[in-house]
Amino acid sequence: MFKWKSILLHLGLIAGLFLSIFPFYWLLVMATRTTSDIYSFPPKLWFGPHLLDNVSRVLSSIDFFGAFWNTLFVAAACTLLVLFFDSLAGFTFAKFQFPGKKWLFVLLLATMMAPAQLSLVPSFVIMAEFGWVGSYKALIIPGMVNAFGIFWIRQYAQESVPSELLDAGKID
Repeated sequence: MFKWKSILLHLGLIAGLFLSIFPFYWLLVMATRTTSDIYSFPPKLWFGPHLLDNVSRVLSSIDFFGAFWNTLFVAAACTLLVLFFDSLAGFTFAKFQFPGKKWLFVLLLATMMAPAQLSLVPSFVIMAEFGWVGSYKALIIPGMVNAFGIFWIRQYAQESVPSELLDAGKID
């Protein structure tokens, strides 16, 4: 009986694996086909001969590497700024006492409960007022602090950094 359970479990996992990999396989197959091949029925499930033509057409019609550089720059800048500011705020919430700390933290948690879509139009209006529409500042500055990151680092610092270490630093 145990052997059959193991076999069924592995068959289910293999089926799940193929189900998970299939969209990536389909993406590669469609990248090698023409537009008429993509919309044909029944769909062709094997690779076609047009990969290099399709890639050259994409690279000639859009600035792919410019867009890639923009994405890389914005992602790296946001990541570094989030790490810096969230660690400062999270550590402050975890280890320092100041007036209004609990209320500020509740306000921080409340901002996590509002859907991000609610702030799209007001954020655009603010960026337009600042004259930042179409610039890196409009992407990087609003994304440089993250309520979830502050919460996560606060939880981590509260348990992992001993308060005695801070006391020893004050004495030194």
